[in-house]
This record gives sequence, structure tokens and C-alpha cells, in this order.
Amino acid sequence: METTAMIKCHSCEDHYEEDEVYTHDKDGNPYCESCEQSIWQNPITITRSFQGETTKVYYSPELGITMDTEYGEYDHTSPDCIDDTTWVSYGYRGHTDITPASGYEAVLTGWVTGLFDDVSYKHAINYFTEELYEGDIFPPCPVYIVIAPTSNVFSMGCDIIIPEAHVEEFKEWINEETGYTFDQLDQALR
Repeated sequence: METTAMIKCHSCEDHYEEDEVYTHDKDGNPYCESCEQSIWQNPITITRSFQGETTKVYYSPELGITMDTEYGEYDHTSPDCIDDTTWVSYGYRGHTDITPASGYEAVLTGWVTGLFDDVSYKHAINYFTEELYEGDIFPPCPVYIVIAPTSNVFSMGCDIIIPEAHVEEFKEWINEETGYTFDQLDQALR
């Protein structure tokens, strides 16, 4: 009688036969199908906008891979603009802290929510990012809009990351060509 090797899922720690392991993380740790699907329930969303072209991927820091949002295909690399992510908690609250990759800078950072009347000051960042998504405005460099989970179901973390060589040019572009000011967008993320 042939015995099959049992492998322990890195997340739930249940044991599975080797052919039942669904995926592996960046360090080679195995994950069962249920845990892999759970990870993708609330991923980091990264939208890259440049010259009217927009691409969007989901990113799993746990697995260290991205998933194409259009076809669901995996890419076993981390996004260009992110070096690391950390879940930061304080009491019963928390958020995902994004560390930009070398050569990139988070020029705007904070949190976003829907278009609620009681936070109308936040509407500017929603409209700005929508215009980037739709290709209605043309930034002078690639812009990465990183939306990450928080403990609050009504809000998400938001980092606008760009190549650090373009910071001043990007700020001038916002102030002169978008109908917004950099300070207005910065305040909208607070």
C-alpha cells in the first residue's frame, strides 16, 4: 500500500495530501484552497494610471503575489511600487501600513470612504482617483493608487505612490491642471 505525503497548510494548519495543496506563498509555504480563497476576500488593490491607460491588480502580501483583476491570473511577483506591508493595530482598530519600494514615494496617504454627506471634504480624493481610473486626466508620471484594508468596514486606506523623481512635477500638475490642489487632496485623506 502506497502512502501519500501529508502537508500542513501554513494558515489553518490542517493536513492535506500533497496533491490537495492549492498554492504556495513567496517563501514556499503551502496553502489549502479554502485559505487561499480567504486571502483573496479582502486584498490590497493597486491601480496604475499613466497616459490615459489604467491597469488594476489585487495584491496579497501573505502570498507575495498579484492577481490580474480581469482574468484572475496570478503573477508570482510583488508590485513595483510596494516594498512591504504591515498590519498595524491599536486596541480594536487597525490598518495596513504600506512601505513604498525604493525609488517610489507615497505623496498622499490616509483613508477614503464613500460619498457620504457628513464627510463631504473627502469627496475630492474620490473624484480625483475616479478621473485617474477613467483616464480623464493625464499625470506626468505613473501613479499607483493603493487601496488597503482597515478594521473599519466603511473606509479603506489609500496611498498615492509615484516615482520619487517626479514628486515636485506631480504636485505642480495637480495644482495647475486637475482642478484640485495638492493640499485639498491631502486634507481629503485625513
